[in-house]
Amino acid sequence: MNHEALINKHDPIEILLAEDDADDSLFFSEALAQIPVLTNLTVVNDGVEAINYINNPSSTKPHIIFLDLNMPKMKGLDCLEQIRKNKLYNETPCVIITTSASPNDISKSYSNGANLYFAKPVSMIDLVRMIDKALRVNWKHFFPPFEDTFFVTERRI
Repeated sequence: MNHEALINKHDPIEILLAEDDADDSLFFSEALAQIPVLTNLTVVNDGVEAINYINNPSSTKPHIIFLDLNMPKMKGLDCLEQIRKNKLYNETPCVIITTSASPNDISKSYSNGANLYFAKPVSMIDLVRMIDKALRVNWKHFFPPFEDTFFVTERRI
């Protein structure tokens, strides 16, 4: 796969968001709408739905996946691990977006194959910036291997 900034490569950018909180999903969708790029957003409510989505041959393959860590049925870390085991998705950029700023969660996320880790911002402006940053990353510097990669952890107060 030739990785580069998604915002320059795909039209539209296919985005999968795994988020169990309806308000956070709406917040994400509204922030995404403020970025001047064509996107298709698919929202699933938990890790099981995310895995079912990517394993469904009729599903559109996302160019990037955003995962919450704290979801019912299957946690984000377990979901991420399953995504990385799937040969079709082992190089799909995965961004953790969660309320946890725990060093342990951050470390485990990167160990399981996360490309970026963001603490959920509280303002719309910060969420727009976070999503925009993820869409503008030059992903060729992130694959492979994960452990030799520079990662961004951002928390704005």
